[in-house]
Amino acid sequence: PRQHLLLGSQPPHHLRVVQSITGLAAETKGGSTASAEQAAEMELLAGMLEQQNRCKEPATTAPSLIDGEWDQVYTDNPVGITLSNGKLMRRKLLGPFRGRVTQLVDTAAPSAQYRQRIQTWAGLLRGELKVDVTAAGPSSWDVSFDCFTVSRLRRPPLRSRPAAYQGTWSHTYVDADTRVMRTAKKGGGQFLFILRRRR
Repeated sequence: PRQHLLLGSQPPHHLRVVQSITGLAAETKGGSTASAEQAAEMELLAGMLEQQNRCKEPATTAPSLIDGEWDQVYTDNPVGITLSNGKLMRRKLLGPFRGRVTQLVDTAAPSAQYRQRIQTWAGLLRGELKVDVTAAGPSSWDVSFDCFTVSRLRRPPLRSRPAAYQGTWSHTYVDADTRVMRTAKKGGGQFLFILRRRR
């Protein structure tokens, strides 16, 4: 049980910690309904993973470990939306968009050293936020949002507009299936994101 981990009566084996994170993410609908106590519990669980992080330089020496598609299962960002326990979460991100947030990472993209896209789904519409990222250190990216595009499935974009954001994203835990990321927005605002590999 999660409480045994939090009270220290069980060793924090990473599989137990991930299991507890997944359960708490489902209970809180990806963080959208988390109480202050539940948010504090998730912070402790994320810290347990971070203490076991073996990939110290994912942004520079092991960027391919971050490549792929990742479902965001938890965030304490009040405007983030998440997917947990296989169910779409009803949280707003931008306008009418609700549902799954997937980060698609391709560190071999020719247009930049790193490039990341975040997709949200709502019915037959897809919102795609393109993000330009540059390695700022062994485990962190300098990030600036490029543009937000709305499109129908397999059709040209309906509209596109610039997206203003600059900040730093730090990968504090990375393994083959789980990522813990902490973001700091330029001008203020720090948030926790936990992601699970989709493919």
